[in-house]
Amino acid sequence: MRIYLYTFILTFVFSFFLFFPWNKKIYEEERMVTYSSLSYKIMIWKGRDERNWFEFYPFPENLKNSLELLADP
Repeated sequence: MRIYLYTFILTFVFSFFLFFPWNKKIYEEERMVTYSSLSYKIMIWKGRDERNWFEFYPFPENLKNSLELLADP
């Protein structure tokens, strides 16, 4: 019974670190908000007609090489 509890807690903690939006940037001039996590990046634009447009990138850091990852602030 305890092993199932430990497995559940470990899975929850691991999922929390993967899916919690750790970085939120607001760009006023482009009217855009970016939410970044370890496993995704979501960009939301507010259009002129007040409709929201979004783009979803799963695992955005996988498309970079090691030099780009080290240069990222």
